[in-house]
Amino acid sequence: MGRGKVSTKNLHAIRDKQIVLDTSIIIFLANADFRTQIISAITQLENQNNALFVSEITLFELNKSSRTNADCAQKARLLKRFTPLPLDQNRALNAGILFGLMNGSDKTIKNKEHKLACDLLIGGTVIENNNALFMTSNLSDFSAPLWKKAAEGRLIRKVSDGWALQNWFLLEFDYSKMPDEFLSEDMIARYKGGQARLLLPAATQ
Repeated sequence: MGRGKVSTKNLHAIRDKQIVLDTSIIIFLANADFRTQIISAITQLENQNNALFVSEITLFELNKSSRTNADCAQKARLLKRFTPLPLDQNRALNAGILFGLMNGSDKTIKNKEHKLACDLLIGGTVIENNNALFMTSNLSDFSAPLWKKAAEGRLIRKVSDGWALQNWFLLEFDYSKMPDEFLSEDMIARYKGGQARLLLPAATQ
């Protein structure tokens, strides 16, 4: 497969969704070797009437290693294409619930609590809305049984000794794994029955 092309699975079926992009996807955008390929996938999602978002936590993750204002500005420009989602009380609450669920399915998670903080906050933003998907390359911290693959793709580039591959995934949170005791009656109705409510900005403007 040549440069500039992207291999995908089930991407054509993703329509009318709200999709939160992980920091890893923005890093692909910043990579000259992967940029054209990931833009192809993102553009297809937009053309299929999906709305794309980034958490403001991603801005922190991108800039925590920056040393100049110019570097910060360059990274901020990558995000202008996508609607920003601020951290709020509900999303922080969801991050805590998500950590509890992850700890219940993988006892090693507790030892990575501080390392996972940003991932948890972004994941908490995703699970606020039961019509949202999460686009990430990070399956180690967003894996089954809590997250199900809805679509996936592979990025490829030529290197001196062969090919370098990177995979990305569109993940859907499995709300059936969330115990009722974590939820209010309203949240149970949202997550476990009835029509999905669109709570992210694009649905309320």
